[in-house]
Amino acid sequence: MNNHTTSITTNKKHHYRELLAIGIPIIIGQLGTIILGFADTLMIGHHSTPELAAAGLVNNIFGLVFVSYMGFTYGLTPIIGRLYGEERTDCIGQKVRNAFCANMLTGIIFTLALIVLYLNLGRIGQPEELLSLIRPYFLVNLASVLFMGIFFTMKQFLDGLGQTKVAMWAMIGGNVINILGNWVLIYGVAGFPELGLLGAGISTLVSRILMALAMVGILMTGKNFGEYRRDILHSSLTKADFREMNRLGWPVALQLGMESAAFTLSCVMVGWLGTIPLAASFSQMGMRDDLLAAFMMSSILLNPQLIVYSAALGSTALTVRLVSCFFCGVVAGLLVRFFYGNKTFFDFSGFSGPQ
Repeated sequence: MNNHTTSITTNKKHHYRELLAIGIPIIIGQLGTIILGFADTLMIGHHSTPELAAAGLVNNIFGLVFVSYMGFTYGLTPIIGRLYGEERTDCIGQKVRNAFCANMLTGIIFTLALIVLYLNLGRIGQPEELLSLIRPYFLVNLASVLFMGIFFTMKQFLDGLGQTKVAMWAMIGGNVINILGNWVLIYGVAGFPELGLLGAGISTLVSRILMALAMVGILMTGKNFGEYRRDILHSSLTKADFREMNRLGWPVALQLGMESAAFTLSCVMVGWLGTIPLAASFSQMGMRDDLLAAFMMSSILLNPQLIVYSAALGSTALTVRLVSCFFCGVVAGLLVRFFYGNKTFFDFSGFSGPQ
């Protein structure tokens, strides 16, 4: 009896380790998608308040798009996982090829919708003085949509094979490049021009392009992906596979999109009040800057819908979610504290009220 109980306990620990080994990189990768845009908002806050307000609005709009886009690509992972588990690896390449086409078409749809929004930015009630900042930053982010689609497709493909660490490291590398690029281009370091918010957008665009290229490069050069590479390049498109990707992808995209839409719409509505209230929705005056940065990071990641969803998955998933949110908040606060000390990070000087 004791041996049987010990065996069950050992098996449970083994399954938990496997689950954490696969799941934690996925969670880090998802957090990285959010942090990529959040880093722009956080770092631009020290440059000027209007740019902080503009960055907050644009990043929330694109955050909604990327969360929905990522949700659409989720349909590929269970398909790849099933085929891989059944050792039908000869069918995987065709599924990936069809998923890539479906994801690119969806990316084009999102891009067209964003272009329509861009042409109507002056009609959604945002402060007039912000539009000159919003428009170029919006366009630079717009250019990155399809590159994120490539990254998401490769990520879901590799996740289905159990190779979750590849996308995690690509996302971490992209965030490091973005943060360094922000530092150089926002503030004009090392001889580069001081571009402010536009510099943050350029840095984000470059990091997203490099992330997509890195994932494609790993697929094209990795020794373990030779069979998949050959099948992806030489397989054909089929209506059945294309329909399957859309059937699985759109419900998830709409679900995640609706979960994120409330926060995005509230950001737009706060913007109706003026520049200062919009900026105040991302930073609260009177709070110390390092604590403010920690609060901003944790509160964004501590999405109520995600907490409920994690709780439904079990105590382990909920614990990982809460610890990850707390950890990211602490890191954000420590970075502000370490690099700026008692100096002001969020600059609200020169503003006395709504415009």
